[in-house]
Amino acid sequence: MSIFNRRIVKFVLGFTVFFIMVNVVLVRAQTTTTTTGTATPSGTAGLSGTAAATGGASSTASTTGTASDPCAGVTNAVQKYLCYIQLYTYGTLTAVNNLPTYISNWIDPDTSDATLQLQGSLSSINTDVITNLTSQSKLQSQLLNDFMNPPSTSITQYANDLSYQTLLGQLAVNPDPRANQSPAPDPAYNYIRNASGMNVLPTAPSTTWSGSNAYKMAYANYYAAVSSSATFNNYIMSQLYADNKNGNQLSKDQQTLLNLVTNGQFTSGSTKANWLATVAVEDIGIVLRQILMFDSESYVLLTQILQTQKQILTAQVMTNTMTMLAAKQYEDTAVKKATGVIR
Repeated sequence: MSIFNRRIVKFVLGFTVFFIMVNVVLVRAQTTTTTTGTATPSGTAGLSGTAAATGGASSTASTTGTASDPCAGVTNAVQKYLCYIQLYTYGTLTAVNNLPTYISNWIDPDTSDATLQLQGSLSSINTDVITNLTSQSKLQSQLLNDFMNPPSTSITQYANDLSYQTLLGQLAVNPDPRANQSPAPDPAYNYIRNASGMNVLPTAPSTTWSGSNAYKMAYANYYAAVSSSATFNNYIMSQLYADNKNGNQLSKDQQTLLNLVTNGQFTSGSTKANWLATVAVEDIGIVLRQILMFDSESYVLLTQILQTQKQILTAQVMTNTMTMLAAKQYEDTAVKKATGVIR
C-alpha cells in the first residue's frame, strides 16, 4: 500500500476514534446530570422510551422521528445530542467498514475491457507515429541521391546549401567539399539564407537616382515590403538553424519520450515495462504524479503551438503583401489606360 493510501486509512481511523470518545464522554455526562433530583435514564441513551426523574414527576421521551431526522421526536436536550452522536458514529463506522472496498478501488489493478482497448489503441497510434518518423528519416538518403543524380560539379560544390536535410544533420554530400576552406562554410546557415530569400533581395534605393520622386517613393515602398518579409523568413528559419546547432536534441528527446510511452523503454524493477500497460496496475498516487508531469509538458507544447499559429498568421499577412505588390504592375497599367495615357 502506498504512503498516500496509508495516510487515508490513518485519517479515517483517527476520525472514528474521536467520535467514539465524544460519545462515551457525553453518555457519562448524561448519567450524572440532575434535573430536580437524579435523572435515571432507562433503556439506551438517546433512544430510550422513559426518562424518570425524582420528585414525583416523570417524563416520557418520545422516539417518534422522521425518515430524514430519526431524532426529531427526542425531547430531552442531552438525549437528543446523544441520539445524533450515535447516528453519526454509526454512519462513520459503516463507512470504515466499507473502507477496504474503497481502497481496493484505488489500488487494485484495472482489468476493465475499456481500459484494455484504450491501451491497445493508444499504443498502436504511437507505434504508427514512430514507424512513420523512422521511415521518413531513412527515405532522405534516397531522395538526396535522386537530387544529386546525375552528379554535377557545380551542384555538388553547393549541394548542402540547397537541401533541407542539411538542417536535420543529413548532408547531401558528406563530407562537404568545402570543408578544407578557411573559414569553412556553414551549410546550415547558407541554407536558411537561400530558403528565406535573403540572397535575392532587390537593389536598395538610392538618393542619387534621377527619376521622379513618385517613382522613387514607389520603389522604396516595394523594397521595404520585400525586405520586411525576408527578415521575418530569416527569423522563422533561424529556429531550425538553432536546432541544427544543438544537434537536433529537441527532436531526439521527443522521440525518446514517445518510445518511452509506447514501447516501454524504461526499467521498472528488474524488467522492462510498458507505460501504457503499467498505468492500469500502478498505485493511483504514482499515476497521478505521472499525469501531472505530462500535463506540464502539454502546457509547454500548447505554448509552442500558439507561437507557431501566430507565425503562420504573420506569414499569411506577408503573402498577402507580396500578392499586392505583384498586382501593382497591373494596377499601374489599368490606371494609365483609365486616364488615357495608354490607348
